[in-house]
Amino acid sequence: MLTQDSSVGVREVQRAIGMSSPSVASHHLTKLESLELIEKNPDNSYQLKNLVKVGVLQNFIRFRGLVLPRYSFAAMFFSVYTLAYFVLTYGNPLGLFDRYIGLGIGIVGAIFAWYETYR
Repeated sequence: MLTQDSSVGVREVQRAIGMSSPSVASHHLTKLESLELIEKNPDNSYQLKNLVKVGVLQNFIRFRGLVLPRYSFAAMFFSVYTLAYFVLTYGNPLGLFDRYIGLGIGIVGAIFAWYETYR
C-alpha cells in the first residue's frame, strides 16, 4: 500500500507479502483497519488512511510512489556535485590544492551519504 496510490485487494496483499492464504491477509488487514491505519472501501479493497513511521520506516521517505532511504537525496547530490565539479574544473587553471579541497569535500560527502543510504 505504501508504493501504490490506489487501493488494493486482499489477494493482492496476500501475493505481495507471500502469506499462506487470503484469510491470513484479511485478518491482518482487519487489525490495521481497527487501528485506523487503513480503511475499507465499498468494493472490499483497502486504502492507506494514516501513515505511521515506526521502527525501520523512520529511515525511509515516500517520493512519487517509491519508498526511498532518507539519505538517498544527499547521496545523489554529493555524487552529482563531485562529478560536475571535476568535469567543470578539469581544464581550468585552478590551483591543485583548491581542486583537491573541492573534490575531497564531494568525495567524503558522497561516501558518507551512500554509506548511510545503504545502512
